Amino acid sequence: MRRALMYTLMASLALFATASHAAAPGQKASCIPINCYGYGYNCGTASDGCGGTLDCGTCPSGQVCTNNVCYPANCTPMTCQQVGANCGLTGDGCGGTLNCGTCPKGQHCNDIVCVPDCVPATCKSLGFTCGTASDGCGGSLNCGSCKNGQRCCKGKCISGSCY
Repeated sequence: MRRALMYTLMASLALFATASHAAAPGQKASCIPINCYGYGYNCGTASDGCGGTLDCGTCPSGQVCTNNVCYPANCTPMTCQQVGANCGLTGDGCGGTLNCGTCPKGQHCNDIVCVPDCVPATCKSLGFTCGTASDGCGGSLNCGSCKNGQRCCKGKCISGSCY
């Protein structure tokens, strides 16, 4: 009996929770606001995503609220070099944003670090004398065909069976 009552109560609560956010016929579904925790905020005020305002509290003594996160009041922002970045945007450790620039020609930014652009392989660098192969950069190589009586097996012209 208790179990049946508990299930009925749980179903009623679930129905109430669903109904409170359900849309009336012909209307859009209601907005479900996000809380401070959902944004990763622990101080200040912020939008709840539905037109309302969140009060995310205040910081403890000795801390300041920067971009809705508490940081030590004496926080010294890090440099791009200290963070290990040489391109892109990243945090400075104190709630601010560092702009670490762009990469030189022939490189691109990958997670705040400049890395070389892809250098495509060649048939010769792969040791292929026939067939097709990936160039390692999203392209395809055509490495030619074999003479009469030979077949291409794993990029090499051979006589007989590949296996």
